[in-house]
Amino acid sequence: MEGVLIAIGVVAVFALVIVVIVWFLKRSYAKYAELWGRLAPLVGGTSKGSKMTGTFEGRPLRARVNSVGGGENSETTYYFEVVLESPPRGADWRITYGGEKLFGFGEKRWHISTKDEGLKQRLEQAGVLVEVAHWGNYPQLEYKAKRGTLEYKAQVSGMFSIPDRPEFEAQLGLLSRLARINEQVNGA
Repeated sequence: MEGVLIAIGVVAVFALVIVVIVWFLKRSYAKYAELWGRLAPLVGGTSKGSKMTGTFEGRPLRARVNSVGGGENSETTYYFEVVLESPPRGADWRITYGGEKLFGFGEKRWHISTKDEGLKQRLEQAGVLVEVAHWGNYPQLEYKAKRGTLEYKAQVSGMFSIPDRPEFEAQLGLLSRLARINEQVNGA
């Protein structure tokens, strides 16, 4: 009899855990639907959970809140990411903010990283560092040539940290300008 009671207790706890998980997922999906609902019209987008897809100026895009970490002894870090598709061409490049020496020491400023020194010079001459100079949240911007994607990634405060409409419009505008510059200066 005691074994049966233990089994019933285990099943009840398991069922309770499932109910709590389902409740949390429904609440989070409803919250994301509300937040994405403000931005979706800008890109003709649809959303599911922490992700939204759509198009901007004829280019497919994906946006999401992504989490990193959260293991036993670490905190979860959240990022807001927007990926704008752009024709695959040339070489990879990245724009980041930080120190220029090993481990990020030295003067903090915007940097262009690429294996193609000529591309780096063309990106600088085209004004990409001027484009990002006023971004106080210091996003990372990266073009992946083989995938044909231009990515915006910025650390945010939590799992529901989706930008407001003006901020999202600014992010889309920045990605669009960088995509056009990339098409002009990054060899086919």
